Parts: sequence; structure tokens; C-alpha cells
Amino acid sequence: MDRNVAVFLVIGIAIIIAFSTIDVLTGEVSSTNNADRGVHTCFDSDGGIDINEFGTATVQVGNQKKAYNDRCDGTTRVFENYCKGNDRAFTEEWCDYGYVCDAGECIRDTEVGQAGIVTSRYGPIVP
Repeated sequence: MDRNVAVFLVIGIAIIIAFSTIDVLTGEVSSTNNADRGVHTCFDSDGGIDINEFGTATVQVGNQKKAYNDRCDGTTRVFENYCKGNDRAFTEEWCDYGYVCDAGECIRDTEVGQAGIVTSRYGPIVP
């Protein structure tokens, strides 16, 4: 066998072995291979895409879990995690008019000022 081909094969095998021990969910090195990881599941505590309720999408692969919490992206957008099949997915959604994002959920902001302008602890909300 040609020396260059042998070197190429050894490097290729080393790369395959290295990547087969990295957990794709956490980036952490694992001592088990993919065949030993078991069941792959996803559970969303708020039942799916629900921007008006804080939730956590939890993915489990074998005995390893990774949780993804809903969170605010500014004062009127929510970064919503949910399950799509057995995998975690996410979307960014705007809170409805009169709502603000607080702790990963859109909540009603109840103060309505003159001329129907809704204000919140963050200032005026522009529709």
C-alpha cells in the first residue's frame, strides 16, 4: 500500500473515532458510542409553541438530558423552544399588542394611558 494512502486512512479513522465520542447536544466528550445511548426523546413543559407561558424543552438521549428554557429577546419578543418530533426546535415570536416579554413569556401589560397608548415598566409599547 502506498505510504500516502496509509497515512490518509490512519488520519481518517482517528477523526471518525474522535467525533463518535462527542455528544452532539452538549459538545461534551462521552465514553459511549451512539449505539449505546438508548432512547432519544423530547418533552416541552408548556405543550408546544405557547408564548404566553414559560416552558422548557428537554431533550434526552440515553441518560443525558439538555434543557432549553424559553427566554425574552428584548421587551416584546420571546425566544420559544419546543419539540419537533424527538428534537428541540425554536422560533422567535412577537408578543401581542398590550403584552411584554418577562421571564420567557408574554404577559399582559395592563396600564393604558391617554389616547390608548399602552405603557409598561419598559416605556410606551408601539403596535
